[in-house]
Amino acid sequence: NILKYAKVFHFRSKEILDTFRLSKEIDRRRIKNAFKILNTLLLEGTEPEMILGGLRYCFQNSNLSYEEKKRRLSLLLEADLDIKTSRLKSPALALEKLIFNLCYFQKELG
Repeated sequence: NILKYAKVFHFRSKEILDTFRLSKEIDRRRIKNAFKILNTLLLEGTEPEMILGGLRYCFQNSNLSYEEKKRRLSLLLEADLDIKTSRLKSPALALEKLIFNLCYFQKELG
C-alpha cells in the first residue's frame, strides 16, 4: 500500500468568493463579511452589474417569501439606478449602500 510510504500534504485552498457567497452572508446579516467579499470582487475586476445580476439570481431562486423577494429586488433596482445614473459618487458606494440596506432594514410587519 503506497499510503504507508507517501506523505500527504494539505494545502489551504483559497476560499471562493462570489455573488453566491455574498448572498449567503447578506442572508446571515454578516455585514462585515459581506463588505469584505464585495471589496474582493471589485478588486478582482468584477463589474458592478455582474454583482447585481448574481444577487438577483440568488434572491429569485431562494426560499424567501414573496414580500421579501419583492423588497430585495426593489433595493437591487434602486442600486442599479444609482450606478447607471451616477446618483452616488461611485458604483462601489451604491453596492455598499445596497448591502447595508439588505442587512439592516427589514419590512415591518403589520
